[in-house]
Amino acid sequence: MEWTIAEARQRFSQLVKDAHQEPQLITNRNRPVAAVLDAETFLKFQEWRQQCRRSLFDSLQDLGKICMEENYQLVIPDRLSRKNPFAEVLDEISS
Repeated sequence: MEWTIAEARQRFSQLVKDAHQEPQLITNRNRPVAAVLDAETFLKFQEWRQQCRRSLFDSLQDLGKICMEENYQLVIPDRLSRKNPFAEVLDEISS
């Protein structure tokens, strides 16, 4: 449901009750300015937002833990056995 700021102020108790059923949008001059929603939905939103803010470092740490649990080993071949296009260009230039 949509409420103007004046309606929301006058009928605040009803606004809060209705928010338990579905989020309530508050508008000012027909533009959305706020929303009122139940606490459970808000807490789920906060949890989701916190997960989105994770740093690359945190994500890599979790990946490392998963690799340890799965006993995964990353095999990195020696540099000499892999092609190095940059070194090849340098060889061509110096020849």
